[in-house]
Amino acid sequence: MSDSISNQIEFIFSNSALGVGWDNPNIFNIATLSNSFSEIKKRQEIGRGLRICVNAEGQRVYDQLNVDDAERINQLTVIPNETYDTFVTQYQEEIKEVYDTSTAGAEMTHTHKDKPQNEVRFKRSGDEIINKAFKRFWKALAKKTDYTVGFNENSLIEKSIEALNKIEIADYVAEVSSRTINSITEAGIEDEFGGTENYKLKAHFSNLDLVAEMSENTGLSYNTLFKIIQRIKNYDHFVKNPPQYIHQSSVVIKNIELEEMLRGLDYHLTDESFPFEFEDYVKNIDDKNYINTLQKGVFDKMMIDSTIEKHFAMATDSDDEVICFLKLPAYYKIPTPIGEYNPDFGIVMKRKSLRNGKESEFYFVIETKGTNDINDKKSLKESEAYKAGYKKISDITIERNKRVIEKIIKEKKEATPDLFKKEERKKEHTKGLGFKVFKLQKSNFPRVEFAQDPEKTETGNIELLKKYIQEKEAQLVSLFNKNELITEILIKNGFKLNYTLTEQEAFKENEILLASDGDKETLICLDVILNDVTVEYFKTNTDQKLIVLERALDTTKKWNLKHSMGDKFHSF
Repeated sequence: MSDSISNQIEFIFSNSALGVGWDNPNIFNIATLSNSFSEIKKRQEIGRGLRICVNAEGQRVYDQLNVDDAERINQLTVIPNETYDTFVTQYQEEIKEVYDTSTAGAEMTHTHKDKPQNEVRFKRSGDEIINKAFKRFWKALAKKTDYTVGFNENSLIEKSIEALNKIEIADYVAEVSSRTINSITEAGIEDEFGGTENYKLKAHFSNLDLVAEMSENTGLSYNTLFKIIQRIKNYDHFVKNPPQYIHQSSVVIKNIELEEMLRGLDYHLTDESFPFEFEDYVKNIDDKNYINTLQKGVFDKMMIDSTIEKHFAMATDSDDEVICFLKLPAYYKIPTPIGEYNPDFGIVMKRKSLRNGKESEFYFVIETKGTNDINDKKSLKESEAYKAGYKKISDITIERNKRVIEKIIKEKKEATPDLFKKEERKKEHTKGLGFKVFKLQKSNFPRVEFAQDPEKTETGNIELLKKYIQEKEAQLVSLFNKNELITEILIKNGFKLNYTLTEQEAFKENEILLASDGDKETLICLDVILNDVTVEYFKTNTDQKLIVLERALDTTKKWNLKHSMGDKFHSF
């Protein structure tokens, strides 16, 4: 049998192949020929077709988020019997309930004899007043923005110290109860309660890097964290359970960061705009997922995600002061420090003066919530987290996996040419290579770890922690071998040992070097302070990769460079 990808042979497997232990990611159709009432069996069967497919090279193939149904690759078609159809519908509802959002899980489309079912056409309004008002509204709304953040370091430090000193970690204790059995008979057991006593235990925790963990969780620079950690006084609570203390302190600091960001958040217009893409379209959805908006809607129908949105749309469609409104498209996203934000509705309203009859036009972007209390965090939690991009932990994992796969594919496409096919190519790639000896030595980034000693008292562990902080801080100002540090940094970033360094004379405030090994290149700076002029340059010139020392940055510089440069910015 030919294994060519052009081979037209297809396979039909029996039901038994869909059980546990058979893993084939390229299953696109499942047909059920017999009734089955086992929920576990159905979950196993449908799970066979819910894998991300692979190509001929064994690499995962992902669909774009906005791909049309007709072009989607990872789509499972189920040809069900009655019991299976009911199960799939219930399974989708269960997914939505578990993740507490109506958008969880894959979308379902229904067909019958190859004809789409539940097709709903969304048609642009033919009202000239609505269309003119909407075009004026979108022209103003479509302008894209970006932001920079600025932290008041002293305020951030003081508030963090105050908040961290209030953290209390419960003792690690075991409750021991005593009962004495007096007799065991057919009637039961007769026993006597002897009392209860709490015993304090000594826990064992894995080693961790306190500063690195908190910096990773909060985005604060090492310098800022040292100033905070040095002045906390509840070390006795830290040594009780270091991981829990780090978790609680990270949550506290992130809340303080958000408050400080609001004071130092600066939005500015860019030269880009969102496109005007509002043509008629068709969706395969149930009746409960849309509502008619024939009076004031930009479209004659509007998709809704909740009962609250339904009631809001109904009220808005009949409001005399509303000219037009629409559910904002999914691609309309506003960048924020905690992720992209997609608001709910855009509304154009008019207000007519009783005195002179003059009409004024007002534009609004509306966010609907199930509460009138802005401090009701329970009602705001799901929606705000979802719109900021934090749907669930698995979303973050999936996104990271995608990026790793894309990186591997890119590197394979840019594989190093065969050095020995052409003499001139061999000379080009071996230029500057001589006989070099490389010696393994201690890393310039030693992992300074702290874990409490179970054999020591709380006072003894607190002294160990203070010593740890002092030693860690000393690394920020200690001398280092520049060439060795550059070599280690570049190796960690996948560079070959035959790299070359070229000083970039265009930078006057900092020493910036261009590192290149023939395949990769990056700018690198080992100055202990990154000048403001240099930071401003890289905020607007983001086409090159930049590596700097973590110790050279304060929190504001770190946030702004990470936001502007994304994955091209690295600090060590």
